Amino acid sequence: MIKENITLDNSINEFIKMAKQIINLKDKIENEINKLNNIYEKAINDLTQSFQKKHEKLIKEENDLKENLGNKVAKAKEKLETYLDQANNEIKICEKKYKEFKKLEKDENNVIN
Repeated sequence: MIKENITLDNSINEFIKMAKQIINLKDKIENEINKLNNIYEKAINDLTQSFQKKHEKLIKEENDLKENLGNKVAKAKEKLETYLDQANNEIKICEKKYKEFKKLEKDENNVIN
């Protein structure tokens, strides 16, 4: 072994050198995993915030549309109720006139007989 310059010290030093390289590689891998986890967490948080903002915007739009629709329906109902009141008044007038016509017809029949 001496001929090939292989000694216990050289072997131990070579082993320590390889162990340090492996430890260094392990640390780099762990760092990359941590970086990847951090990037993932940031992406998830950004995505969640983005969709929360969109969700809030959609809720506001929904509420605005509902309010707008409610206002239009209320206006339409108000007009229809006015027309209904007018129709009811016209019906009452017609019923009153019809009763008067019937009374006149009865009186006319009594005068003729």
